Amino acid sequence: MQAGPREKRLRVQSERSSAGCQTCKTRHVKCDEGHPICQRCFKSKRPCEYKPDVGNTSTKTFIVYSIPAELSRTPNLINSEKRALQYFQTRASLQISLPFKFELWNQYVFQLADQYGFVMSPVIALSSMHESYSQASEEQDHLRANVLRYYNKTIRDINQAMQADLSMDAVLMTVIILHLIDSMRGSFQNAIQHAHSGMKIIRERVQGSGNREQSSFGKALFQQFLALQIQVREFGNINMARAFEGFRAFRPPIHDQFSSV
Repeated sequence: MQAGPREKRLRVQSERSSAGCQTCKTRHVKCDEGHPICQRCFKSKRPCEYKPDVGNTSTKTFIVYSIPAELSRTPNLINSEKRALQYFQTRASLQISLPFKFELWNQYVFQLADQYGFVMSPVIALSSMHESYSQASEEQDHLRANVLRYYNKTIRDINQAMQADLSMDAVLMTVIILHLIDSMRGSFQNAIQHAHSGMKIIRERVQGSGNREQSSFGKALFQQFLALQIQVREFGNINMARAFEGFRAFRPPIHDQFSSV
């Protein structure tokens, strides 16, 4: 049987674009002509270069999103903790900030709490303590139990933290929050001890830093601890009060007795 004539197939070739990048041309692969980097070069991590005479050819633009190197170190908060932070931000911090530097409570404290668990825990405890004053007795007992739980957790976490991981700013922020919690609980001796301990840290820090300029956050913390001098002198002892001596913020010194007017 005689074979029929073979059909001739014509290869229809689409018009090639000359606007592709040089890397794709060298590799003999199709380029999507994306600028400034085509997808093939982007995925294969190759250099992507175009001839300077590309002209007005149509291009595709790709937006590359990058993830920050440092993410939140406390992403796994439970709902009650998230609620406590929201209450602190919208209610508690606004009232607590009245005698203090406002940026200390609406900015710095959240930055440190995001980085250090031993700052996050006292913030939650302080938020619960503040909210308990406006709640009925049953809910108040629940909030006070939260205060005690997160207060104790703070002490454990800061004792277990590696020395290399400790930030003095974070430690001082924790100490002043513990001072506020104990003041609201009526544990004034503990509150005074916190104020004294924080001031001792600041004194050692100032003596060790020489003439180096403090950060704005460090200055804010410094002023807040200095403002606790009156409480320490009133409820503490002479040795505790000495931690505040020598700082220009309180010259002339406060007298122990005042003459009648």
